[in-house]
Amino acid sequence: MGLTGVILMLSTRILLIAFLLSIPADACMWVDGTTLDGGTRTIGGLSPAKMLRLSLNSSPEDKLDELIEARREDHKDADTWSELEGVRKVITGDYDQAITIFNESEAKFPGRYSTAVNLGTAYELKGELNLALKWISEGIRRNPDSHMGTEWLHVEILKARMKLKENPDYLREHHVIELPESFSATSSFKIDGDSHTGDDVRDALEYQLRERMIFVKPPDPIVADLLFTFGQVEGRTNVVESGMQLMEMAREYGFPNPELIAEATKQYEWAFTLRKTRRIIYIILAISALAAFLILAYRKEWFFLTGAAHRRHQMEKKNQRLAS
Repeated sequence: MGLTGVILMLSTRILLIAFLLSIPADACMWVDGTTLDGGTRTIGGLSPAKMLRLSLNSSPEDKLDELIEARREDHKDADTWSELEGVRKVITGDYDQAITIFNESEAKFPGRYSTAVNLGTAYELKGELNLALKWISEGIRRNPDSHMGTEWLHVEILKARMKLKENPDYLREHHVIELPESFSATSSFKIDGDSHTGDDVRDALEYQLRERMIFVKPPDPIVADLLFTFGQVEGRTNVVESGMQLMEMAREYGFPNPELIAEATKQYEWAFTLRKTRRIIYIILAISALAAFLILAYRKEWFFLTGAAHRRHQMEKKNQRLAS
């Protein structure tokens, strides 16, 4: 085998190894994702879309069982169990009875955070959005850090629902959260007068959607819009694979502007192309560098293609020493 054949064989092996390493390992806890600029980012755990599908496949009854189990040992007071009965009424659709129970709890034990948000949720499901906004805002006042500090998004959802009630086409031209044209995970921007970072928005969307999708199944315009926005945030600040999965869920929930999904998907696919192009360039450069090294090493007689050539080289060196 000549020098060209050896280099070709080694290059082929390198290409094979590079290909095998590029195959996604779904069974691993850590996988490589693609950033919007075509770079690579290693991410771990379940993707947001997979976590949200767990909520989508859960039922309100599952959530109630979870709440009851969580309070079985830690909270044994009668008022807590009364509130859980109110939650049960919400789940079964008896909103009037649930509101009665929560109002009685508020009268007996004023100032509890859980009572305020339960009232807000019951009023929201009943369609009395002004009262829902009043009580959710009161819940935030009582405990600003509740739900990991994401209840500000619940307020924005209620405001969007109120606008949607006035104008059924509102979400065709607006979003629950109006994002700037460009932002990063750490950049700060205003939402309803308050400052939030890209990470703040991402965390709020994930938490609020995880809770909401247990109760709200497709189609739903609010959840569809939130999923689309979440897909934008994930694609811009994390990885585009996650963004595309969320965009697909937005489509399932009936997002009214499929052309926006197509536009975002096209941008994400371009990121895939950039990443693949970079990978090919890196492989070509690596192979070229290896080939150049092998050629240099061969010319410098650092290695030989056959044992006979190596023995001949040793004999020549021996003769040279004897001659000198």
